[in-house]
Amino acid sequence: MQTVFASLLGAAVAPLVLVQLAEWFNWRVAFFMAGIPGILCATAVGRFVREPRKTSAAYVHTASAGRGSGRLFMLRERNIWLCSAIACLMVSWLMLHQNFLPLFLTTIRHFSNQRMSQILSVLGVCAAIVGFLGAAVSDRVGRRPVMIGVCLIGTLTPLAALHFHGPTPVLAALMFVGWVGTAAFPIFMGVIPGETMPPRSAATAIGLVICIGEVVGGFGAPLAGGRAADLTTLAAPIQLAIGCALFAGILSMFLVETAPAKTGSSAVERL
Repeated sequence: MQTVFASLLGAAVAPLVLVQLAEWFNWRVAFFMAGIPGILCATAVGRFVREPRKTSAAYVHTASAGRGSGRLFMLRERNIWLCSAIACLMVSWLMLHQNFLPLFLTTIRHFSNQRMSQILSVLGVCAAIVGFLGAAVSDRVGRRPVMIGVCLIGTLTPLAALHFHGPTPVLAALMFVGWVGTAAFPIFMGVIPGETMPPRSAATAIGLVICIGEVVGGFGAPLAGGRAADLTTLAAPIQLAIGCALFAGILSMFLVETAPAKTGSSAVERL
């Protein structure tokens, strides 16, 4: 739910359509048209989404017992602050690519706009595939080993963009493999925080991790990457992305395993 269609449409189809619209009209028109899907989504939510049934009083009473649920309490949980730190790094990894990779490919690597959009589209297909495959594998082998592996694999995309100068299809394939790093997002943003805290606090925990990651990574990374590029070259933001994925993989080594298949626990037991 978190990654498949967003990646398939927003990251695989959108680069092809957006660049083509810009070629037909101009970038201003293309960006205005890029807002149409958001309007359609808001309309669909208002028309079709139904509020869930209210939780019974008995369940609320049962769920309210036990551990605290305050945001500061959550940050004392090892997995929550680790996931928050990983979110800062991996959101930065993603933002550095999304903001600077198109410009790097067209100005430093001298690809055409069409070729650049094709490479980015390939990455979107990867994200759509691994978004649920990574989570499914983690159901069997555990959250921590998958997190370690996909974050470290994520270093391959910026490394290939910087240092591989062979055939374009091979470059796209290497970057495709490196984009497996996107499989980490539903795990550290949703699955691990939701399994760490009791169900009554799961939504808050997930929102807290996303908030910290987006504020630091979504807001700070483009600023840092742009400043680094101004001081050096456009390669600097891509190099920063390598460090982000590498350190996220290292932090993942310290996560406490939460997969029920490995811990033997369930959501009912965590009430």
